Amino acid sequence: MKVLKGIFYTISALIIALCAFILICAVNPALTESLVNTIKGVKFLSGLAKMLDKSGDDTSDAIDLVETPDGDLQIIVPADSIDEEPEIVEVPSDGNIITNLPDEMSKLTGYEPITSEEEKVTDEVAESLKKTLGTGETGEGFTFDTLMYPFFAMLNADEQDVYRQIYANALANNSTFAPVKAITPSQLSNIFEAVVNDHPELFYLETSYQVKYTKTGSVVEIQLAYYTLVNDITSAKQTFSNAAKAVIAGAQDLSSDYEKEKYVHDYLIQNVVYDAGASLGQSAYSALVNGKTVCAGYARANQYILQQLKIPCYYCTGYAGEDHAWNIVKLSDGYYNEDITWDDTEPSTYDYFNKSDKDFASTHIRTSLSVNLPPCGGGAYSGLESSGPSEVEAGDPSTVADSNTEGPLRYDDLYPDTSKKDETAEPQNNSTSTETDNSSLIAALKELGYKETDADWTMDEYYADCKKKLVAAGAGDQHFQTIVPEALFSKIETAYGKGDYKKGYVEEALKSLGMDHFTILLQAERMGKGFYRLYHNVVSWKENTEDTKTTTDTTSGSSDNKDNTNNNSNTNTDTNTNGNTSTNTDTNTNTNTNTNTNTDTSTNTNTNTSTNTNTNTSTNTDNNTNTNTSTNTDTNTNTAATTPTENEKKALEKAKEYLSKAAYSESALKKLLTDTDKFTDAEASYAIKNCGADWKEQAVKKAKDYLSTITKKEDMINKLKEDGFTDEQAQYGAEQNGFK
Repeated sequence: MKVLKGIFYTISALIIALCAFILICAVNPALTESLVNTIKGVKFLSGLAKMLDKSGDDTSDAIDLVETPDGDLQIIVPADSIDEEPEIVEVPSDGNIITNLPDEMSKLTGYEPITSEEEKVTDEVAESLKKTLGTGETGEGFTFDTLMYPFFAMLNADEQDVYRQIYANALANNSTFAPVKAITPSQLSNIFEAVVNDHPELFYLETSYQVKYTKTGSVVEIQLAYYTLVNDITSAKQTFSNAAKAVIAGAQDLSSDYEKEKYVHDYLIQNVVYDAGASLGQSAYSALVNGKTVCAGYARANQYILQQLKIPCYYCTGYAGEDHAWNIVKLSDGYYNEDITWDDTEPSTYDYFNKSDKDFASTHIRTSLSVNLPPCGGGAYSGLESSGPSEVEAGDPSTVADSNTEGPLRYDDLYPDTSKKDETAEPQNNSTSTETDNSSLIAALKELGYKETDADWTMDEYYADCKKKLVAAGAGDQHFQTIVPEALFSKIETAYGKGDYKKGYVEEALKSLGMDHFTILLQAERMGKGFYRLYHNVVSWKENTEDTKTTTDTTSGSSDNKDNTNNNSNTNTDTNTNGNTSTNTDTNTNTNTNTNTNTDTSTNTNTNTSTNTNTNTSTNTDNNTNTNTSTNTDTNTNTAATTPTENEKKALEKAKEYLSKAAYSESALKKLLTDTDKFTDAEASYAIKNCGADWKEQAVKKAKDYLSTITKKEDMINKLKEDGFTDEQAQYGAEQNGFK
């Protein structure tokens, strides 16, 4: 018994001692660090807020950052915090991770990581959402140059489709929609982060979202959130664009990308102040318009301006004492880190301008998707500044083309096509050559980098240019571009609305190509300085002749008209004055036997008509003329039905599936079937013809997607026409939604 008591007291004493030791360690963390260093031989580091596990999910569990004796940096996750073995993420290090963080810099942060509210729903709720919730804008047709939009390139094909969808719905200010592809909440987290990080022009989109998903982990609803700027988004975009153009104008004529980058760096330091409580601090709007922001606002503003100057600039997020954001900029010899927030001190500096990863290793650690951004090796543009930032002047905004708040930068904007029209060609004999006053516009066009002959100035020139390019492109699914002044663009819109473009160039082009049919999706992009670039996405095809091949069909259409007897008796009594009465009876009996045997030699509809007319005239001496006309018409119609192919059936099913989720115009749906699902023109045409869609009602449904952002009938009609609806359909769609 005494032995048991002794054991009990010993265990109790050890427990009390252990508790006391834990209490001491909690009060004095340095003791803990020292103990770890002694036992494990590594230096313990704290502060990294999150990392990615193998599925891409963020984890909120405690994470330790340790430096091994050989200097490599590793992230260690407690064994019970994840189901699988933790992924090791290596970060370049010279052995001084976050240990040299200046006190004054640790306060200059403010980046807020992406957050989400996730809700698991029952199967019943999920089914209801699938039936009632559309996809909104699909983003079909948007392309993203991966040099300018690197986060897009980090996603797989399905994730990129949802990226396009989220981006397009954000542009349209749509809040709630179903994903176009099957994804998990984990995938959605990466997709949303990629959209936000790539696109500072979405300054009105909050960095949080809501998601509903099934018990199997399939997302059924995405809900975006917007700042109150969206309540007057047109005004907000114009204000933002004007502020940006003042900076762009001051930089655009400088000699090199480095000089432009340096100008923007100095401008933001001069015109923006750090304010931890800044409104819209996660947005470029806070820096460019309000002049007060946190690190996220500095970085997004810098990213946006440099994008407009065609300099690749990335939004990089990570840890620098707190959650932090900065930029990675590509110059001619490689990539550089740039942290304008930390350079905006008193006095301002270039201490964090164009630095390598090695330079940043002791102060900045990349996290989340930013670990996949290119490494920064430094080079020729590091350390060139001999003094602090100098004062710079804003440029004239009127010299800058409108910036891209309505869509991604296009490849042709970043890398203009140097091919030009043949300047030696004979000038067109245009009756409409006085449509525009070209003198001032020619100068503006040259400022955009084009010559006078690169643009179409009249409707005749436009039609001739389209015909030439369409014929040169060939039949099938093709694309070509034209540049036109704004004054001409309005006439082109009218021509397409009324169908005049068909006679203008399509009919002659189709004859040259030997094609029968044509469809077009026309997109317009404002270039600025009074010009539009028109993107013509066209499909031309010939009627499929396989189903009209002549064969010998022994089916006979036989019409037997026998014994059609017409008995006509005419009795004429003539009484003469001498009392003689003469009665003449004329009886005409006409028997017509008509047998028509028709041999059908076509699998299509054949109509065989036989008309037999027999006229019998009898003339009597009393001048009574009797005419009997017997007309027998036999019409025999044989119709051979064409059985749809398997691919036509699949195309029809796909078309119905698309229409069950969202509204489409006829041309947009066909383009979706041919471009996305790779059906042939004939298969897509079959689906369009047989899907049972009422295109007017589709316009009504589509218009509902824009009711929250469009308030004028004309704007609604123009938007629907942009989506491929005809003028009549667009009018109907607008009027049925209350636009009178």
